[in-house]
Amino acid sequence: MKKLNNKEEIGLKCLKKYLNDENYKYFLVYETGSQLQSLATETSDVDFYVFYVPTKLELLTQNMEKENFVRLENCEVKLIAIPELFHLIMKGDPNIIETFFQKPFMIGSYQDNKIMYDKLFKLSECLYENRNLLVYLSNGRFIRSCIWMMRSNTKKLRPSKRYMGNGTFGKTLFEYVKEYLYASKFLNQIEHKSHENLENIIFPNQKTLELLKNYKSIKKYNRKVRNDVFIKYNYKKLNQEYRFARNNHKFDSLSKKAKMLLDKLVEDTPVYY
Repeated sequence: MKKLNNKEEIGLKCLKKYLNDENYKYFLVYETGSQLQSLATETSDVDFYVFYVPTKLELLTQNMEKENFVRLENCEVKLIAIPELFHLIMKGDPNIIETFFQKPFMIGSYQDNKIMYDKLFKLSECLYENRNLLVYLSNGRFIRSCIWMMRSNTKKLRPSKRYMGNGTFGKTLFEYVKEYLYASKFLNQIEHKSHENLENIIFPNQKTLELLKNYKSIKKYNRKVRNDVFIKYNYKKLNQEYRFARNNHKFDSLSKKAKMLLDKLVEDTPVYY
């Protein structure tokens, strides 16, 4: 795990108290947002994902919140139930998949249950060690999710948009280009039937980060930069290439490795009464 800065340490302490007070027993905590992507400024919050284990009763009755967002004094937290985590991975959510290119900040067991702790640790290790295969579980939907997010970001990159705080023009542009690189590189590997070098697709990839950081300082709308990016990273053309690959059955079935990974993740995921 990386060395925490002062803001991250304070945020993690605040999060621990919240999880204890709200009786979340078993969970994995990961960092996300601007801190993970090296976009943080002095005013940036610390963002966390908390993937928590529901009880067996909650699973069987489906009586649980799939996702919950809370804003604490020193951090912002998205709580996601483990079943929803599987759904998001299978859907190819790039924001979720990139999370597992790091180890968890915290493995929670406030009941001091060593068995549950060991199972969660094993799950986190499985996710980290097999991070390069997670995109294959989506069976092509990873690309579709990236394109959908790109389309959404194009609507934010407009002159009438009021950019405030961390929601700057440059950050939105950063997200747009990042999603394009994810999708185009993965599509290229599918076309060439290569499962290698996925480390170069998903963060942290320092070369890509340095490229994208150039947008970080752009606070206000810039038509020229926007147009240059849209020409170089054309999501409509990418969408056509994705549809062509899909129509030619490039994503028809999971690879044997991906199927084995899914079985392993299911095996390593704990439940409790």
